[in-house]
Amino acid sequence: MGEVYKARDTRLNRTVAIKVLPKHLSERTDLRRRLEREARAIASLDHPHICALYDIGQERGVSFLVLQYLEGETLSQRLKYGVLPTEHVMRYAIEITEALTQAHRKGVVHRDLKPSNIILTETGAKLLDFGLAKRQVLPPFSGGITVGHMAAKTESITEEGMLLGTLEYMAPEQLEGSEVDPRTDLFALGVVVYEMATGQRAFQAQSKAGLIAAILTAHPPPITTFQPQMPPELEQVVQKCLKKSPQERWQKASDLALELKRIARTVPVEENFLDPRVDRLRRKSDSRPDRPALPHIPDRKVSRLGTPTPEVRTVRPHKPQARSV
Repeated sequence: MGEVYKARDTRLNRTVAIKVLPKHLSERTDLRRRLEREARAIASLDHPHICALYDIGQERGVSFLVLQYLEGETLSQRLKYGVLPTEHVMRYAIEITEALTQAHRKGVVHRDLKPSNIILTETGAKLLDFGLAKRQVLPPFSGGITVGHMAAKTESITEEGMLLGTLEYMAPEQLEGSEVDPRTDLFALGVVVYEMATGQRAFQAQSKAGLIAAILTAHPPPITTFQPQMPPELEQVVQKCLKKSPQERWQKASDLALELKRIARTVPVEENFLDPRVDRLRRKSDSRPDRPALPHIPDRKVSRLGTPTPEVRTVRPHKPQARSV
């Protein structure tokens, strides 16, 4: 829908990201309203794992958002180089789930959760791009969303029957054109965690029609088929996220977060892999023999995590970045 650029806020002397809706797109009422809706959704959220909104405006016919600038790599970029260490899978799964918990409590359903909308930074995972978010109007004095109110009142600017989202991560109810709610995000989260843990898409096919059929009817192979070292309890959590019926999934992100934290406490913490910066530096050192190697990591610490992955290209702070949305 737009492009994201790195910029400098000269008034507050800080680096920011500007999401721009070009002039020829700003003239389209539906896209302009979608950008405004994204701004309202982000403005209602305040969470360390959600990209913050600083401002919204229009200049010479060009609409834009001013967002928090995040240094790091997208989860989709990281996944190109293999599965994540177990500790990182658990850490990012918890952080994304906590971000969704905050969004759902504010009545915001993301509807487009996928690896390219997750940035991995030195401080953890950050959820961004609420351009397809659907805002639910909560009943007065409600402390949160309950299943009985999920389909009551929603703010939407989409046309009847329009499919919004990324096909590989869409829940069955999205594909069927049914009403979506927070449990739709939890299905997508299950697909993302499955991909982090296995390096494989949960649902695969040779065509769009085949992919839709797989999402509606098929069940992905167990995580332990690809990565036996992953906690068996994580497999159970993901399979519950991927239930075809929303009633059979986790009903609240907060409950899912508590279960993930319980599982994470059973995973041995290996200091060398705990910090994502060490993971990136280690992969860079492995792929650049001309650079001094990092301190040797004993084989016993990597044996259950699989083969070390090669270099990941990180965002270079001094270069302007543009990303199609």
